[in-house]
Amino acid sequence: MIGVVGLWQGARAADACNTGMSVQECARVLSKLGSIYYSQARYREAEPLFKRAIGLWPADDQGSAEFAILQHNLAAAYRAEGQDRKAVEAYERALRIRESLYGSNANELSPLLDGLGEAALAEGDRKLAGRMFHRAESIDQQNLAPDDLRLAYDAYNAGALAFARKQYPSAEAHFQRCLAIFERHLEASDPELGTALASLAAVYRREGQLEDSARLYEKAIEILRQNFGPENPRLLSTLQDFSALLRAREEFAEAEMLDTQAMKIRVTQALRNGR
Repeated sequence: MIGVVGLWQGARAADACNTGMSVQECARVLSKLGSIYYSQARYREAEPLFKRAIGLWPADDQGSAEFAILQHNLAAAYRAEGQDRKAVEAYERALRIRESLYGSNANELSPLLDGLGEAALAEGDRKLAGRMFHRAESIDQQNLAPDDLRLAYDAYNAGALAFARKQYPSAEAHFQRCLAIFERHLEASDPELGTALASLAAVYRREGQLEDSARLYEKAIEILRQNFGPENPRLLSTLQDFSALLRAREEFAEAEMLDTQAMKIRVTQALRNGR
């Protein structure tokens, strides 16, 4: 994570937009500052910077790989804010650019297909999500080694789609495959591992395997806190889900502690976003 010094430097760079640099250079500076805010979970502040950069970008260069990245960054900001319809549209714009640059079966498409699928799934469009996830997996299986890390993300997305469809045995199998690949490639403290553990915990909870679910939630929260701190919005859904599980087990004091932590995160985000 970029600290206060990095943010200050980015802000100074943004001020330089008014000191004679070209329009495109200014757009690049705004995009970089937006990325700094995004890395600090300041999504509401990152979004207008990405949008301003896009508005400044020269029309004759809007088919470039650099512009596709900028659209991708805006889509990710929308996604983090829960603006899933806008995220879908921005992902689609970025995807069209990369398809024109690299073709319809290039590795460069997979991250966009994943992001588009995730936004569509959050919006409730399971058909679009399924098409995007399947296309990403097909590209990866054709172009990558059988144990490539990218295939873990494909398995994760397949699990998320199965979970949304309440196909819990299928979701469990996909998440377990994802974790098996992650564990071969990632450190035990990697946040991606924490996210996958939380997702498998959610499946176990739906299947009534409450002890296994609780064990995975505890491990996931420990990893996420270690990486992001105790008041990062990335912890919110996991804290809430674990609290619901604890209440089902009548462990009310423990659940109340998690609810308090979740409330702190919501208040912090509301203050940060000026609400």
